[in-house]
Amino acid sequence: MTFSAWSESTASPGYAVVEGQLVVSLSLQDPPAREILDRLREGLKSEIRFDVRVYQKTSGIFRFLGDKLIGECHPAYEAQWDEFSNQFIVTTDDHRTYRFATAPAFVKFFFSLPHYATRVQLPPGRGCYMLTSIEVDATKLVPPLNMISLLVPLDRHTTAWERTRLAL
Repeated sequence: MTFSAWSESTASPGYAVVEGQLVVSLSLQDPPAREILDRLREGLKSEIRFDVRVYQKTSGIFRFLGDKLIGECHPAYEAQWDEFSNQFIVTTDDHRTYRFATAPAFVKFFFSLPHYATRVQLPPGRGCYMLTSIEVDATKLVPPLNMISLLVPLDRHTTAWERTRLAL
């Protein structure tokens, strides 16, 4: 199954700086909701990963070495359908579990990352920017089945990296 109607773009990332740390909000624009819901109802698991990298602009003689990576984070959600309770279950990478009785509530939660504290400490008064990307894995395989991904291409799609200048 392919993501035929997936636009592969993110909504403009939002951010805030709270006590010198970066807090981001990301969401997938036009998510492949129908395909994910179908996979979950087939008994498979799906995963979404939000990638955030923060860089500091390099100036002067060392510009040729590139910008300095300040920090990065990769929060992820894993989703499954529980046919006994008729609920969608989302587990975050910090082991929190959320349950949703309706597909719209699940889709709204699963494809967005609101107000996430990255724990990236921003240097004061320096030019910084962040790169963000979202990866959707329609079929998440568990070990030892994940070895299949070496032989068969799975439905994994990643948005292009989006650069956002951080105004401190």
